[in-house]
Amino acid sequence: MLAPTREIAQQIVQVIKTIKQPECIVHTFIGGTSVKDDQTHLKKCNIVVGTPGRVEELLRLKYLRPDTIRLLVLDEADVLLCKEFQEQINSIFSYMPLNKQVLLASATYPEHLIRFSERYMRDVTCIRLVDSQSPSLIGIQQFYMLIPHHPLDSHLFEQKVLLLLRILPELKFRQCLIFSNLRMRSSAVCERIKSLGYETTYTSSSLAQNRRTKAMRDMYKHKCQILVTTDLTSRGIDLDFVDFVISMDLPNDSETYLHRIGRAGRFGAYGCSLTIVAQGDEQKQLEKIQNEYKLNLIETDESQRFQVLTNALEQVTMNVKDSQ
Repeated sequence: MLAPTREIAQQIVQVIKTIKQPECIVHTFIGGTSVKDDQTHLKKCNIVVGTPGRVEELLRLKYLRPDTIRLLVLDEADVLLCKEFQEQINSIFSYMPLNKQVLLASATYPEHLIRFSERYMRDVTCIRLVDSQSPSLIGIQQFYMLIPHHPLDSHLFEQKVLLLLRILPELKFRQCLIFSNLRMRSSAVCERIKSLGYETTYTSSSLAQNRRTKAMRDMYKHKCQILVTTDLTSRGIDLDFVDFVISMDLPNDSETYLHRIGRAGRFGAYGCSLTIVAQGDEQKQLEKIQNEYKLNLIETDESQRFQVLTNALEQVTMNVKDSQ
């Protein structure tokens, strides 16, 4: 099984462990860990779950025997088949035996995914659980706040951070994800939020693997209330206590916006999202996303003391209590 991030691969393994037969052995194979340990684990392993770079390396070193592979699963396939991973995925497929089954799992079905299935798969069966052309997130109320535009990006982001620090004490939430486009900003924002007294951690692809694992573990075990992150965790991560998602920057594409806000309200629960945007180009970009997916975005501002957003989060809390 292939996943685009180490975090998703680790999560998949934990899920498999809860449903597998006792004699079935599963391991994670990801970057930032020992290749020698991987070689040992592969001697007794029924299910291999990993990221493309490490799996390709294990195939190239002949630690992973392709002739034993009967099923190849690509989770978040629309990402795995983008240019970033294309060379590695093509290489992995070159090792695969002909008599294998291929399964692609994706929330969306873009053109490049169709082309890939035509190239590498035979007699393809497509199963759609929802209409992927008009995706919706029914349990999530979406809000946005506008700030004045400024030509200096650093000044603009500082204004967003100051607004964030005013917002958080006004709101009640169980757990919150805060997204930023830049890795360097995550740690700085994390420290600023800690000054408010929140148990806060951060993660990004620049961190050592043990720190990335600890950050996610602290969120899974509810030791932290806020995780500041890049789009490393915008897809596939299931944190059941997250009911609030904040975007400090707009993502680079519309689909990622949906994936971000979809981290709230998992497993049929309710949640809220807030996007902080500057007037001008950012506002137009958000309007484009809104029109593309026919989203219902509600504006809120400080003059209302975030009352609309506060009421929405209180309703989320009430819905959680009613369901327990």
